[in-house]
Amino acid sequence: MGRSILCAITAICLYGSMTCVHIPYSFRKASLLNVNSPYLISSYNEDSLENSFNKVPEPSLQKSLVSTQEKSSENIKLEKRNVNINVNQNFDNIKMDIYNIPIPEFVRGLYLSNHTAASPAALVRFIEKAKQANINTFVIDVQNEMIPREHVEMIKKAGIFPIARIVVFLGGLRTKTPAEGYIENLLDVMDAAAHQGFMEVQLDYIRYADSAEMEKLPLNFKYRIINQILKKTQEKANSLSIFLSADLFGRVTLNEDDHIGQKLENFSEYIDTIYPMLYPSHYTNDEYRIAHPYETVKEGVQKSLQRCKKTRIVAYIQGFSWKIETSGKNLSSYVKAQMEAVDDAGGDGWVIWNARNDYTDSFNALIEHDRKARKKISEFNKPGENSLNSTL
Repeated sequence: MGRSILCAITAICLYGSMTCVHIPYSFRKASLLNVNSPYLISSYNEDSLENSFNKVPEPSLQKSLVSTQEKSSENIKLEKRNVNINVNQNFDNIKMDIYNIPIPEFVRGLYLSNHTAASPAALVRFIEKAKQANINTFVIDVQNEMIPREHVEMIKKAGIFPIARIVVFLGGLRTKTPAEGYIENLLDVMDAAAHQGFMEVQLDYIRYADSAEMEKLPLNFKYRIINQILKKTQEKANSLSIFLSADLFGRVTLNEDDHIGQKLENFSEYIDTIYPMLYPSHYTNDEYRIAHPYETVKEGVQKSLQRCKKTRIVAYIQGFSWKIETSGKNLSSYVKAQMEAVDDAGGDGWVIWNARNDYTDSFNALIEHDRKARKKISEFNKPGENSLNSTL
């Protein structure tokens, strides 16, 4: 009974996190940072994935096109990190991960819930679909229970880059400073995720609550507290040889100083990748941006790139139907428009968010998006002065 209630609350919180619905303070649980059974091992049928493992992912279609806004390779934090984890006493009996894959140059990702990734059957289905759609990244919740090591290895063997999503302050920090020991708990979750084989940790809700009460705190104080947390997580990630990233409100790409304490430039100093959550539906009371997914996502990516020269920008895009009616598009077209926006803005990729992990329309959008991209490549390579061959 207790577990059912906890699952229901978690589901409500996850939905609220992506819809700008503010979760009551009584629902916020510090225990969300606790990791139960981090070494849980589940069996899976590797034979059922044989065909998927043997498929070689296609090069990113986006990177096959000539980019009009390339970043200098010297400025992007893309160096490959070899897994070299220091084992502490809590992991003495755990076999260390030796299987590694490179970080995708252009991210084509899906968000998977903890429930989906913990289920062998569900995970197999998503891996098979991902291979067919040239998806190269999974962002996975690792709270409240850590994802089994064998499941993470299954993902990597399929050529898919695994990212552990960790909620820092559910709904945002509602006190002046974090409770004693809270950040140490966060670092422990990062440690557990790395030991399970995750190659990147993505921090979400690393901000102050979007409330009138918290708005009274001086902004510089908020920046200082958040920067201290970022510095500690950066040091932890470096010690574990994993990448560090963070999700930021979409409106932060437009605001130089936002009272929730998220500032693009500050985050860029500590992390490898920023994931602005550019869901058009979340621009509250902004009818234009809600109705224009292409323009909204392109604007957010471009402004992020302008302000963060040395940090990768991977957009979270909307894979759910909330408020899409005003655009005149169905969900598949709505998703495709956002993908095209990331392409045209010169971003480093996208991750589709759907809280229920229902990606039927998103996969349809991908089929059409890639068909259009292949057509562009074909036309670009036709003989003539504008062809790729004529430039060689």
